[in-house]
Formats: sequence, structure tokens, C-alpha cells
Amino acid sequence: MKKCKSHLLNLFVILSSYALFGMNSIEAKTYNIAIGSAPNNLSPFFSTDSNSQNINRLLHLTLIDFDRSMKPVCVACETFSDRIVNGKHIIKFKLKENLKFWDGSKLDANSIKHSHELFTETDKIKSIFRFAFGNIEKVNVISPLDVELVYKKYGLDNLSNLALFKIMKLNGEYNGVKSIVGAGEYKLVSETPLAITIENIDNKSQLIFKVVKDETTLALKLLNNEVDGSIATISPRKIQWLKNNSKEKLNFYEMSSSNYAYINFNHKKPPFDNLAVRKAIGSVLPIDDVINYKFKNQVVKSTGMFAPTFGELYLKDSTQSYNLKIATESLRSAGYKKNKDGIWEKEGVEFSITWKVSNSKSSFEIVKTLASYLERFGIKVEILTQEWGTFMRSYKKGDFDIVLSQWVGFTDGGMLEYVFHSEKMPPKGANRGYYSNSEVDELINNASRSNNTSQQVNNFKKVISIINRDYAYINLWHPMITWVFNNKVKGVNVYPNGSFIGIKDIHGK
Repeated sequence: MKKCKSHLLNLFVILSSYALFGMNSIEAKTYNIAIGSAPNNLSPFFSTDSNSQNINRLLHLTLIDFDRSMKPVCVACETFSDRIVNGKHIIKFKLKENLKFWDGSKLDANSIKHSHELFTETDKIKSIFRFAFGNIEKVNVISPLDVELVYKKYGLDNLSNLALFKIMKLNGEYNGVKSIVGAGEYKLVSETPLAITIENIDNKSQLIFKVVKDETTLALKLLNNEVDGSIATISPRKIQWLKNNSKEKLNFYEMSSSNYAYINFNHKKPPFDNLAVRKAIGSVLPIDDVINYKFKNQVVKSTGMFAPTFGELYLKDSTQSYNLKIATESLRSAGYKKNKDGIWEKEGVEFSITWKVSNSKSSFEIVKTLASYLERFGIKVEILTQEWGTFMRSYKKGDFDIVLSQWVGFTDGGMLEYVFHSEKMPPKGANRGYYSNSEVDELINNASRSNNTSQQVNNFKKVISIINRDYAYINLWHPMITWVFNNKVKGVNVYPNGSFIGIKDIHGK
């Protein structure tokens, strides 16, 4: 009899558990999602590559992130506001109620203060972000839900950098990711070189990020349902092949990315210090044709650093355009003429460019295509491929004529200061072309003195127009983001910065 009662009791516990949690059990799913490379470091203190940062967007709450229009929005907060007092930049946040860490403990204003202490400590963790967040000289806890970050001075990137400020605590001493307790919608379950598994705190659904480096293999895995979706970068050629062969089994989610591809000149090296020469090179390249035939319209033509997704910072028109007549007139005004072999020369020296490029197959193919137009026009081009690390060292040292490159991950107009202000030449910043224009410097300085968004936008748009006019860069394109998912998977939303937040609510299957 006692044994019978024991069985009944166990059955009651099981049924009760099912009644309480059964719905979540039914809804729990596992989604296999392809990524092109493994994250380098999932510790928020050291995450620099995009896959690490994006997986951490799911694992860890932040105060601020960016929406699909690249506008800053609250994540852990209900509202935020900022002001400048005696030169200090103060950003105030009102936190959401009932936020919790993975272990169920409460998240409040003191959690923000503690997270700042973790990011800025210099003894054990030594986060690579300690210098950026070291600009926060004080964290004022006003109430359990109200907190202020007091910066030493106003900075254009003070707010945007907070997307990297993860709210977390430690389980004992810091010992890598296993000692971190986060507060995101997902928690880390396991990590291997080829697969990272995270689990939704509420419904126990799992996202397994599988590393698939070869895009042909990836395409076959999508068609054979070996993965439920891909958020890896896939070439335009392979995207088109998938569209032609998927037989409506796949959905394609596309959006212009915020990334910006460009050609940079070495402005301190003749003849690229001459605007007429830079303008001639820019006018020789038929960017529209390259986009149509090389990329199958899987990129959006650029009119400046900011893609259409940036709204007010986007310029509808650019002063740069394909025009061989202007190219010819510009080179002649710079003292060049064509020799008997049809090569432009000046004082008996033929115009020759050494174009360094990384050994990425796609980058080399783009440079080869662009160089062919210059050679047809009468400019000699030697393409020099280099391993990525060597290429970047050359670029940062100013050891180049022109380069093809891309900016990724930037979120606002503050990027213009980092890239084009004359005081941001290496090693102080990323003005790697050594571009200098006092008018640009002053406009950026004006934007840096005020937190008035409208004034900043006006100054930034003037800066973009000037650097276009100066051919500081040659604008190329903004790559499309294309995510591919099984048509049974729903709830996919693509963000222009490629944020994995766009898959946090996927369901179906």
C-alpha cells in the first residue's frame, strides 16, 4: 500500500511539473545556425570580433544598443537622457523593473556600478575596454532603478560605446567565460571550436552556432536541412545559386548593411597628395557597372561612409562619379600626358600604382577588376597580395599607394573623427591615409563640443560632402546582409549592423 502511494505521489509530481512547465517543454526547440568563423573570445572583457560581440548580445544585457534604423535604444533601461555639466558628460538611465541575472538574483543600479568596476580594474581581468570605460569617472547610484554615468568630458562615442558595456557579475574569481554570470535572454551551455550552444532562459530553446567556413558546403547544408539557417557572409554568386536551386525551401532576408567599402589613398605620398590625381582615379572607375556585373546587385552603391539605414547622415548624392572626360582633364591639369604607348606620364616617368590587397580571394578579385579599368585608361597597376596581418601592418604604417578596405561596426557620426580628423593619424586613430583638412577638423570639433543631435548631424553632413569633394576616399558600396533560413523558421529580423538580436525570437520548425 505504501509502495502504491509512493508511485501515486511520484505520478502527481510529474503531472504537476508538466502542468507548470509543460508548455515550455513543448515549445523548446533546437536551431542549428551556420556562422562563417568561430568567435575569438566570448568573454565580454575581450570580445573584439563580430561573432563574439554578436553572440554576447544574446548572452548579456547592455544599457544601450541600436535598432534597425541605427538609432540608440534602451535595452536594460526604460529611458535615458544626457546633459553636460561643467564639462562633464552625464548620462542618466532609468532601469527596467524585475531584471535578473541567470542565477535569479536581482539586477539593479548597483549592478551597473559593479560591472563598471569589472571593466576598469587593472589587477586581474585587465579588459581591453578598460581605457574606453575608464572615461567614466563615476557611477552614481541614485536609487535601485536610477543610475548616472559621469564621463570626464563629452565624447561623440560615449553613448555608442555602451553597446559593449555588458551587465554581469562573477561567480568567484574571474576565470574566463565560465566564471561570468550574465543577464541576457540566453545563457552559454557549451563552446567547442566548431559549435557554440546557448539556451533561452525562459523556454529552454537552444541556438547552436555551427562554424561552416566553406560556402559551397554551407549551401549544401542549407538545401539538405543540415542547418536551419545561415547568418554567415555568403558571396553574391552563391546567393544567386541558392535562390535558383532552393525550390522555395529557403527564405532570404536581405538588408543593406552599415558596413562601408572604400578605396583609400596615401595622402602624404606623391602623386596621391594631389586632388586632381585622386579625382582622376575616382572618375575612371565605373562603380555602377561593377555592382551590376560583379555583385549581382548584392551591394548598395555608396555616397559616403553612411548607408541609407543611417537616415539623416545618409547623402542622397555624391560629387564622385564615373566620367572619363573629367579624369582626362584632371590628369592633364596635374601635368600628365600620354606617351606613345598610351600610358600617362609626367616628366618622363610613367604613372604607376602599387595596389596592396589582402590575400582574401574576394578582395583580390575586386582589386583585379578595378585595376583593369585604370590600366585601360593608361595607368599602370601592380597588384601586390599580402597575408592579412602583413597587409594591415603596411596599411597602418602608411606603406602603400592605395588600398581597398572596409569599415565595419561603426554606429554614428563619431566615426568621422576617428577616421578623418588630422589629429587621428596613426597611432592616435585610424586616419591611415593621412588626410588633412582644417575645415573638416573644425566641423568635427564643433560636433564634439555639443550634445545637440541636430547640430551634430549638420556638421557631419558637411564633413561628408567635403571629404567626397576632396576624394579623401573613393566611395564604393555597402554590402548587403543576406541571411538564409529554412522556410519553416519564423521570427527572423535582419539588422544593418548584422546583430544576432535579429534571431533571438525565432520560432517554428
